[in-house]
Amino acid sequence: MDKFIWEHFFTKDILLQEIKNNITNGEIGKRKQQLEQEIKQLEYNLTSLKTKQDRNYEAHLNGISWDLYNKYDKQIQQETKQCEIKLNRLNEEHNKLEDETKLTTEIEKDLKQIPDYQLTNLVPFKNQNNLKKNNELNNRFAYNEKQKLINKYIKMIEILFKQNIYQIKVHFNLNIPSQTYYCDKQYYYIT
Repeated sequence: MDKFIWEHFFTKDILLQEIKNNITNGEIGKRKQQLEQEIKQLEYNLTSLKTKQDRNYEAHLNGISWDLYNKYDKQIQQETKQCEIKLNRLNEEHNKLEDETKLTTEIEKDLKQIPDYQLTNLVPFKNQNNLKKNNELNNRFAYNEKQKLINKYIKMIEILFKQNIYQIKVHFNLNIPSQTYYCDKQYYYIT
């Protein structure tokens, strides 16, 4: 099972691709776009409120009563405060999502630690040539280092065995959906 997880997610860059897809096409990308639009709208609203406040002051100078000026001024200040609070919250959330996009850089850095080894398609372990390559990889990257890297990105792995087929469900520590894989007893991928 260790070989399946290691080879599938780390030597094939599937983990990195999933995160990139989720950031650009998934919930993170959509939410970032939505936040950017909302931030732009709030910034426009703040500019409008500033203009209203300036006009209110000009109206006061041109003869509007003090009571009416204060009433509009308090209303404008309250709306401005609400907009600023919303804007701060949205900027905070946007920055958090930006941090998640920076995560790809961290993952790329972690993956560069792995010796250059790419699996092309299905690599059956029974094949002596592939078994030798797999063992070379395992010898070049220590078990504790692999375990540390796997634990950093994978929260939980559920394995169900039914009718000679493994169902492997992988839950991540990242903001990407869980994935389910199927393979037989020899860990051949079943599509």
